[in-house]
Amino acid sequence: MSAYDTSPNMVVIANSGIEVPDARQQIVRTQDSVYSPQQLTCSVPQGTKIGYLCFLVVINNAIMDTPHRWKYVDDCNLGFPVKNRAPDYAPLQASLDNLQAWTVDNGATINHTKTVVMHVCTSKRDMPPPQLSIGLQHLQLVQSTKLLGITMDNSLNWKLHTTRIAHWNVIDDVMTA
Repeated sequence: MSAYDTSPNMVVIANSGIEVPDARQQIVRTQDSVYSPQQLTCSVPQGTKIGYLCFLVVINNAIMDTPHRWKYVDDCNLGFPVKNRAPDYAPLQASLDNLQAWTVDNGATINHTKTVVMHVCTSKRDMPPPQLSIGLQHLQLVQSTKLLGITMDNSLNWKLHTTRIAHWNVIDDVMTA
């Protein structure tokens, strides 16, 4: 039996795609006056530093039931260690169920096109892929995804990322020549 058979593998839910709805209202109170609710027609511009901070404030209490979470800038990721000999995806599914409940309670939605599962496994034996869902939506199992802007594959290899960067550098050199 090789050392790979005893190491845990990891299931990563990448880019959970939490989105805060745009249908927001504002009530203005000044001294003794209270004005009727007004539909907001603007928000923090996407891509600004304050926009990321506002997003993190809104999702700060999401997925608090697990230490296996990463929230940065505009992404929220989960990663769970799974034993090779007896894979149990129930704790991860429970966190996904809690995330779904949080979105309902907080008026947010999950963008299912951005939410994927990547099964990182270093074991030599075949492992059953996780069958996970958020609500009624089954999550797509992918071989690679972006984490913090870096494309990684399920072997934790950066080759796809470096190939893309090299490709774009060649295109940039051609365009500027």
